[in-house]
Amino acid sequence: MFDYYSDLEPPRPITQLLRTLLSKPQLAAYIRSLHLDGRAWAAHEARFKLPKIYIPEGQLNESITFIHRTGVPYRDLWCRELCDGSVDALVALLLAHLTSLKHLHLGYAFTRQSTLTGIMLQSAICEPGTYKLGNFQSLQELSFLHREDRDEACYMMAKNTAAILPFFYLPNLRHVSASIQNPDK
Repeated sequence: MFDYYSDLEPPRPITQLLRTLLSKPQLAAYIRSLHLDGRAWAAHEARFKLPKIYIPEGQLNESITFIHRTGVPYRDLWCRELCDGSVDALVALLLAHLTSLKHLHLGYAFTRQSTLTGIMLQSAICEPGTYKLGNFQSLQELSFLHREDRDEACYMMAKNTAAILPFFYLPNLRHVSASIQNPDK
C-alpha cells in the first residue's frame, strides 16, 4: 500500500479526528457540528484529479473492523474504497461515527463523489435498526454543496441526488442548503 504521509507532511485533520473516534468512540456523542469544506482543494490542485486521503496503515485495521461490524452488505466495497484513499469512503466512515450531529456542512471536495456516503446514509436513515449505524435523528441543519459545473476529474456532471435524498426523511431537519442536479429524463 502506498504510504501517503511523508516525514514533512502531517496527517490530514480528518484522519486525526477519525483516529480519535476509533480509539475513544464515546467522544463521538459530544460532536454536534461538522464542517468539511475543501473549497481551495477542490478548486486548484484537484481540478483534473480526484483527491485521495489515505488512512495510515496502523489505523486502517480499526477502520475496516468498524465497517465490518456495521453489517452493511456493501462493506467489502467500502473497505476497498477506503484502502484506495477514497474521500467518499472516508466521509461515510466519519459520518457513521457522528450520529449525534445537529449541524452538518459538506462542501466541494467532500461531495465530488458521494456514492458510498449516500448508500451509508440510506442504510442508516431509511433502514433504522437493520445495521449497526446511527439514525441521524438529531440533525437539524444540513449543507451539502457541490460545484455546479462539469467535474473534469470525473469527466461528467456531478450526480449527488441519491446521497442527499435520505436526509429528507429526518423529522428534525429544519434547514437544508443543497446543490442537487436535475434528474435525467
